[in-house]
Amino acid sequence: MPSNILLVQFRTDQSLPHEQKCVSLAIGEEAPRLKFMSAIVDEFPPEVLSDVGAVIFGGSGEFFLSEGAGENSWLPKIFAFIDEIYARDIPVFGICFGHQVMLLKEGSVIRRAPELKELGVLPITLTDAAAADPIFGVLPEKTFETILAHQDTPVDLPSHIQILGSTERVVAGAVRIGDRRAWSVMFHPDMDRATNTERVAMFPHYAEDPEKLAELIASFRDAPIAQSVLKNFALFTK
Repeated sequence: MPSNILLVQFRTDQSLPHEQKCVSLAIGEEAPRLKFMSAIVDEFPPEVLSDVGAVIFGGSGEFFLSEGAGENSWLPKIFAFIDEIYARDIPVFGICFGHQVMLLKEGSVIRRAPELKELGVLPITLTDAAAADPIFGVLPEKTFETILAHQDTPVDLPSHIQILGSTERVVAGAVRIGDRRAWSVMFHPDMDRATNTERVAMFPHYAEDPEKLAELIASFRDAPIAQSVLKNFALFTK
């Protein structure tokens, strides 16, 4: 079985190498399996998957699906690539923006609304469906802290989307897509306190009040259970 993990990135700015660093740190000893491609500039013919045993769709601080990002350029090729991933039954995991891309493809609506925005370290609670899941069922607690930074949110979920975890604001905090080996989360299992601090400094506009950015950053802390989710996925696909 091909063992490489492909990280598909939706970034063109200074956060691109930072995301590579974050994912590498998060999956630890599995990091040598990582390879990287850009959803924005690279092409994705089927043979890209010839040496790939798992795919991660990363986040983004510069593109917003609620504003139509990628509709007339890179999004159709990524949707076609997801179809190829599913056809080959390759495990796939979406993080934040990647979560939104995967759910948009399934028919969800991506909405911008202040009451759905999340930024900081906030709890998620797993559903009963998560108990038997190979990625989430091994977690030691049903409610745990997560690192979040998003303005867009998936809503109006199709019935085949399994809800594995929800936050106070967002129903689709963690999901599985039908019975596929396809998971995605609204939170960032790729980051800890240090890397979250670095990332938010790159995107200060995410703060509801830019003048309180330093106060927000001071409130950051590690979220070790959430951080283990991405490593669970990497080990599951080994």
